[in-house]
Amino acid sequence: MIELKDVSFQYENSDKESVSRINMFVDKGECILLCGKSGCGKTTVTKLINGLIPHMASGKKEGSAYIKGVSVDEIPMYQLSKTVGSVFQNPKSQFFNLDTDSELTFAVENQGLSEDEINQRLEEVTESLKIGHLRSRSIFELSGGEKQLIAVASVCISRPEILVLDEPTANLDLQAIHILKNMLIQLKAAGTTIIIAEHRLSYLFGIVDRVLYMSEGKIEKEYTSTEFFQLSDPERISMGLCRLQERESSQPSPVYHTKQRAIKIDNVSLKYGKKRILNNLSFAAFKGDIIGIVGKNGVGKSTFCRSVCGLHPLSTGSIQMEDGYTSEKERRNLSYIVMQDVNHQLFGDSVMEEMTISLDHPDMEKANELLRKFALEDYKDHHPLALSGGQKQRLAIAVSLMLHKQIYLFDEPSSGLDYQSMCAIRDQIAELSNNGSTVFLITHDMELLDSLCNRCLFLEKDKIIELFPDRRSLSAIIEDLLC
Repeated sequence: MIELKDVSFQYENSDKESVSRINMFVDKGECILLCGKSGCGKTTVTKLINGLIPHMASGKKEGSAYIKGVSVDEIPMYQLSKTVGSVFQNPKSQFFNLDTDSELTFAVENQGLSEDEINQRLEEVTESLKIGHLRSRSIFELSGGEKQLIAVASVCISRPEILVLDEPTANLDLQAIHILKNMLIQLKAAGTTIIIAEHRLSYLFGIVDRVLYMSEGKIEKEYTSTEFFQLSDPERISMGLCRLQERESSQPSPVYHTKQRAIKIDNVSLKYGKKRILNNLSFAAFKGDIIGIVGKNGVGKSTFCRSVCGLHPLSTGSIQMEDGYTSEKERRNLSYIVMQDVNHQLFGDSVMEEMTISLDHPDMEKANELLRKFALEDYKDHHPLALSGGQKQRLAIAVSLMLHKQIYLFDEPSSGLDYQSMCAIRDQIAELSNNGSTVFLITHDMELLDSLCNRCLFLEKDKIIELFPDRRSLSAIIEDLLC
């Protein structure tokens, strides 16, 4: 079904190969996991399979890629897309329409299916992914996780023979991951060939047939499913991979914490467009707090954090900082947010320029040290948008650490990151707390949450549930609330 023969590829304007001498063969109906550290070449392999290389991406390619025995180079993209469906790392980059129903039916309408067949498939995919509440919605009003589900559905409705997924759970909550897992099981049972590039591993147990571990652009080792899922946590961590199971228990994180209030939120309500999403929220945060922000996809976590830092207006209520500041402008000056889609806040022509672009007198020693800690020192002269998804994420976080703010907000900071990168970010966020800053952390990464947060805010439409670790970890408490 899929074959790569001695394939190497070097992107245009890059000084090294992204992948080197890749050989792989995938049978019809197999499910293959591509895993490895951030920047190891997983996404490039997916592009070789779905034809974005060589049809869309410029660069130097050697070797051959085949789909059903035919060279990808010889198959037009419009024809290849009927066989290979892809969900990209950034789902927003594959949308063509303004509303969800149009997006869901876009591909099958272009394939010339009858209206009855389109409606039948639409109902089937809506039920399989439990996205009825997302129908007839504006794409621009969806959360990151909701966009991810729509992207998956818009591809699955075409029933491609091959499905390629790049970090499909990066922005999904536990409930949505469970739904996606069931969908993958159904697709595999129907004979679909599935390629998944992923850092989250536990949900794939029982689905994948083989695992290809990549390192520095090469397939370093191949595992059967049994071999891979029997690896110990120390073995997995040494490979830069995440644990399979979240910790069963956790002690409160060793964060610096005082009773000096940093921010007070009083009866705040928020709207997204015309829709009210959060009502009458009140709580206080203290200097040194690292507070997890959790809740179901679409509840308003990102909007809540944007309102804290003055980037989204309040419908009602007030936000008061340490010294009584309440205006949006003043909150923007005292805080910094790393957004879910970091492409929106990368502006420099090089990684080093990005590190210093907002500073009049940058600390170059600190900039170099942060790049070293985040494994970006070899990319100083690279354009930020030429980096991998995980590398962009690390860069955006490194930029935030160059600043001195009272409040930091991180929206899914470990999305697309390997274990070692997650640990580096965890340590730097803990350092912010030790220096007295208050940190808000939106995350579906339960390991990061357990290791950092001294408490959590579980958001629902009309209330905040404040959670503290006890004999159970925060992640265990949250899983009960979500499921």
